[in-house]
Amino acid sequence: MTTQYVEPNSEITSGNLDPDAGYAWYLANRDEIIELSQEMDFLASLRQLETENSLAPGTAEQLKRLHYEASSVSETNPDEYAIAWDNYAKSLSESADLATLARVYGERVNMPLWERVSATGVMAF
Repeated sequence: MTTQYVEPNSEITSGNLDPDAGYAWYLANRDEIIELSQEMDFLASLRQLETENSLAPGTAEQLKRLHYEASSVSETNPDEYAIAWDNYAKSLSESADLATLARVYGERVNMPLWERVSATGVMAF
């Protein structure tokens, strides 16, 4: 993502404001902006649930990281995909706090079934 830097005390005139340039920048970076927004919403939801359920501090960040690591592996590489999700499941089974957070998040966020099942039949929370 790129941004145009403007000196904080510079005088803004109609000559250096180009709404088309701003919109072009937005369009060029739209996917990244939306992805970052969704990640922030996901982490905010996890942090809220962490607090509501009196889980260990940092559980939300750890679950977000684990989920990102697993979900960033492409289904087109079945061996790595299976290993990534096995590691995710193993992490949940080794930590009661992670398992609780994943469970309450899954209960709170009602996703349609077709969004929860990957192309390979793996359930996602």
